Parts: sequence; structure tokens; C-alpha cells
Amino acid sequence: MRELFVVGLSEDGRSVVLATTRDASNGGFRVAVGERLAAAIRGDLPRPGELVVRDSALTPKQIQAQLRAGASPEEIALEAGVAVARVERFSGPVLSERARVIDAARAAHLVRGRLGRSLAPLGEAVTAALAGSAGLREDSEHWTTRREEDGRWTVTVAWYARARPRTASWNWDPAIRQLTAADATASELGHV
Repeated sequence: MRELFVVGLSEDGRSVVLATTRDASNGGFRVAVGERLAAAIRGDLPRPGELVVRDSALTPKQIQAQLRAGASPEEIALEAGVAVARVERFSGPVLSERARVIDAARAAHLVRGRLGRSLAPLGEAVTAALAGSAGLREDSEHWTTRREEDGRWTVTVAWYARARPRTASWNWDPAIRQLTAADATASELGHV
């Protein structure tokens, strides 16, 4: 089966224009924009050779719970045997929630036993510590989070330094706004 790439909408706006090359400016193929195309994008049409659409036993609530636990839409779709588009329909609110959790944790101050409260919030402390790190790959700092079964969140930063991937994690309890280091690296990185 040949792959086609989207060029844009036709002049009348009723069709999607497709081409055989990724960066083409015009194409030789058209697909009518309609309910059937929308259904295919949503994953509501059967796959080639199948008579009916695969139905997943996963409810939207279960999909969102897996997303909160850190699974990607692709992983969930593969496990459930459904189109990624079906999972992505329910991912928007969860991805927004995860971004808010990361922002809240980055704005919190880490407290370390005898050293007390950090002078800088977590995000600033980590960015400053990584900037001084030997062999840091530029723009490799990436934050993510997942929700644990007890309701707390694990917030993780990943980066590359000295040609190796590295991580540090913190536990964030939004109910009491408490941030604790989950490992020794996190304890050092997050405190100024």
C-alpha cells in the first residue's frame, strides 16, 4: 500500500489534497471531506479486512486513569487493540492536568532536613543545577509526571549529560502542597 501525504484543502474546501511526497506543494489525489473521513480519523471505521470496528472494553475513565499513570496514548491503544485516535479523544483533559501538576511542583520549594527550605523553587533550582552540569546536552531537560495509586504525583525530570540519560524524581502531594525528593539526585538538584 502506498503512503500519501496531506498537502492541504482543495480550492472549494470540499476535499483534502494528497501527494506522494512529504513536502509537495500540490498533489494528484483528493479525498472528499465528509462524515466517513471523520469516522476514519476517530477510529470508528473497521480496518481493512475486518467487518466490524474493534471495540475496546476500556471506558473513557479507564483510558484517562492509564494516561494519568504515565502511559502514552500509543501504548494504551496497542494494548487495547484500538486506534490511537480513539484514545487521544480522551487525552486532552489529562494532558492539561499533568501540565498543571508539573507547573505546581516546579513552583514549590523543596525542604531538606537540616538544610531547611530551598531558596529557589524546584524548577529554577533544577534548571540552574543542570546548566552547570558537565557534558549537558543542550535542550535535553524534559519534565513528566504520573499519578500514583495513593493520589500523589511523581514528577520526573530527564536530561542527557556525558552521553547518558539521567533522571531525578520528586513526590508531589497537591492536597497539602508538599514536595519531597524521591532519590538522592533529586535531593541535590532541587535544593539551593
